[in-house]
Amino acid sequence: MPTRFHNAVVWTALGEPLKSELTVDDGLVVSNDVAATEFVDCNGHTILPAFIDGHSHPTIAAKESLGPDVTHCQTVSQVATAIGEWVKLNDDAKWAIGGAYDRSMAPNAVFQAAWLDGISIPVVLHSNDHHSIWANTAAIKATGLSETELSSVAGVALNAAGGVSGTFFETEAKNLILKHAPESSEAKLEEALSQKLDLMASLGVVATLDAWASQEDSLRYSRVNHPLQVELAHWVQPRNWFEYSGDAKTIKFFLDGVLGSATACVTEPYLGQGTHGQPVWKNSELREAVRHFNSRGMRLHLHVIGDAAVDEAIEVLASTKLSEPATLVHAELLRDDQIALLSGMNVFVCSQPLWARRDALSEGALANLAQSQHHLLYRNRDLLASGVRLSFGSDWPVSSPNPLIGVFTAVHRRTPNQAQTEALNPEQAISLEQALHAYTAVAAAQVGLNRSGTLEIGSRADFVVLDKNPFVDDGLSLPTTKVLETVSGGKTLFSHRP
Repeated sequence: MPTRFHNAVVWTALGEPLKSELTVDDGLVVSNDVAATEFVDCNGHTILPAFIDGHSHPTIAAKESLGPDVTHCQTVSQVATAIGEWVKLNDDAKWAIGGAYDRSMAPNAVFQAAWLDGISIPVVLHSNDHHSIWANTAAIKATGLSETELSSVAGVALNAAGGVSGTFFETEAKNLILKHAPESSEAKLEEALSQKLDLMASLGVVATLDAWASQEDSLRYSRVNHPLQVELAHWVQPRNWFEYSGDAKTIKFFLDGVLGSATACVTEPYLGQGTHGQPVWKNSELREAVRHFNSRGMRLHLHVIGDAAVDEAIEVLASTKLSEPATLVHAELLRDDQIALLSGMNVFVCSQPLWARRDALSEGALANLAQSQHHLLYRNRDLLASGVRLSFGSDWPVSSPNPLIGVFTAVHRRTPNQAQTEALNPEQAISLEQALHAYTAVAAAQVGLNRSGTLEIGSRADFVVLDKNPFVDDGLSLPTTKVLETVSGGKTLFSHRP
């Protein structure tokens, strides 16, 4: 039965005029000329295509939610107190594994194990960029490795005395600890995952790419069977990628680390360090792996943050006849020549709009880069001007999963509480419509979803109802805007109507 949502402000797609009605029939958008049998008065509220998150990590968010939450702690002592309180409430816990601590609380983001040694059980905390962990002495001892063995591994940070500090950067070093940590029960993991998907739906998201998943995560998703659409990107690593036998449509590669930890690969050396980051793959092996998975018709999803990593990705992808569009995710530091090359390639650039503002994460990156490089960060406007397909993703739990805050940031390049004079590279701001397009239609295409991302006739009836109209104030009201309803295929995933 055709249902007409009327007395609304309806944005259907980029470049289309606003409408006052939306008609849905059998899960699809149909013409407003169709005779409707049911009517919904929207009381002047705004209807947009539902959001598609092109890069998130619900499984990581779910796992972290089962441990201590230190996200809002501003000092090391507050972190220790929060963990202690969690341990008291979970006295049967064998380990305390949580996050995400603010890396700026310690010089060079190097945290000492002793700062958490007041906790009797092993403690492992993920940093807010999720590229390092902070472990106490009990967790380090669980590895069974000597200090000499540990200190020989790249990414194990040392203290002033030359000993192991307690901070472990990037996968190889982190896994020295994490592979010994016990897994939570499957029932708890599934419940937590379902709750996190519910949260995404409440924020207007109807689909996402879980961009760091395993075969076990695939099975977990199948058991949870949540109505939010989730595509999975299975992660492969050097030296064992050829053993992959999963069934994901997308394959994830890490080519480098992050700027704040000076592990992203850059052409100009990091300030005061003289280093260029840590490449994850040898070029020849990366080329072989990319061609292998491309030949199987799989989408390639490449984590590239530094400009040197982008160089490598461009080189490898340009030498491969892509069967599906590839995605360069993050691409934080981009030169003009790289943007020009990307404009002619069969790729998406999946940017994280919430990173393009001055906060603890971006300040950590800026501190490691020469002033002459700062203007090369988060170049959304230049990417669009060159014709590159720009999609948006949250990278949650690194950043908030709320698309409304992401869209606000893409348009205004600052936090809601900052003045415009504090904006980060404001010349790279994009329009409200462009930001919405990146978080809907382009993200849908990047993830591989058909007939999603717009409210044009024939599209899936995936839409979100907002209590405020962002078009009257260029999105300034987005940080305080509430999602009233999230609809997927004509079926309500979330409702908070008064």
